[in-house]
Amino acid sequence: MIYFETNSEQMVTSIHYMPFDPEYGMGKTEEELQASGYLVGSLPEYTEILPEGKIPRLYYDGSEFSWQLEDAATRIEDLEQRIVELEALNAAYLGTEE
Repeated sequence: MIYFETNSEQMVTSIHYMPFDPEYGMGKTEEELQASGYLVGSLPEYTEILPEGKIPRLYYDGSEFSWQLEDAATRIEDLEQRIVELEALNAAYLGTEE
């Protein structure tokens, strides 16, 4: 079984390929996992030709999967902004902010 979670836009945000493994699993029951995400036997692979500058993102609407292409530059900007936010949180938590 594969466990995954989605965000409010139904985009798959995290995947765990061994949720029930005794050593590397999540330490939760099937019911607990289904309360916060989904369990499936397999996930689809992106098989189309990928246009330059695009990133495939997997979505799940509760019954079926779909792919949407996202602009890579926008994704990089979003990740860079998130890094800045996390660094500020980390500095505040550690008391090292300037």
